[in-house]
Amino acid sequence: MRVCLKIDAPFESMITVSASEPLLPEAAYSIMAQALFNVLKAMKSVLEGFSINKGDRGEFLAMLFLIIARDKVVGPPAEHGLLPAGPRIIDVASFLSGSLFQPVPSLQALYQDFPNSKMHFNHYVKVHEYAAIDAESLLLLSSRGEGILCANGQYAIDGINPFLSCGTTLGFGGCCFGKAKTIPLSRRHLNNRSSR
Repeated sequence: MRVCLKIDAPFESMITVSASEPLLPEAAYSIMAQALFNVLKAMKSVLEGFSINKGDRGEFLAMLFLIIARDKVVGPPAEHGLLPAGPRIIDVASFLSGSLFQPVPSLQALYQDFPNSKMHFNHYVKVHEYAAIDAESLLLLSSRGEGILCANGQYAIDGINPFLSCGTTLGFGGCCFGKAKTIPLSRRHLNNRSSR
């Protein structure tokens, strides 16, 4: 679902943004969990069938893989798409060491390094301004379940998934006084070996 911001005079192009509505990704989560649904085939169909910018660096595929990994940690929805027995808030170490990457011994250190770190995301929004990447914005976006696709040209960072360092109490600063520190888990999308 897109919101149209501007259409040029000859109606040849338009500028749209994604409306951040966490309900829609939850519906997609229920559909994607169905046994007959082929996620990669559906993504290919959408990207081939519409006038959608596929991204210059493979960012749509990277975000899809992150969503699939998130869904693996959350688990399948219960009957009729209701919430599963587990929470939507996921453990960062489990996400990184068990669902996103193949389990290897070196990743087990994440459980000691981030013992009570939590993350919640079920969709991505594109941030068009560099100034929007600050602690307050990351915390607010994360509270709505949003991962971030950074503005084009953002130096060395293409996307961010914020997580909380000490549990689920939202706040700024360190782990003192029961508030978790918001930490950006940043990533870079490269689909060309020569650009590394």
